[in-house]
Amino acid sequence: MSNSIFLERKYGVKLEELESIEEIMRVIEEKCGKKLPLTRKKRGLVDRHGNVFPITSHDINKMLDRRLRMKW
Repeated sequence: MSNSIFLERKYGVKLEELESIEEIMRVIEEKCGKKLPLTRKKRGLVDRHGNVFPITSHDINKMLDRRLRMKW
């Protein structure tokens, strides 16, 4: 079931009749009887620069020296 069908069934509205997100929020607030809290989205998998993996800097020379000093 898509989210729009769930919204239409739960709140008894037709999404075609609503023109903006503000109107959808207003309908939900009226049905719930309280203001919807707006929160900032936390960091997800992709950060704001579009990188999936965090960028870290490495000193290759130090890493190599450390490996060469290790006893096998």
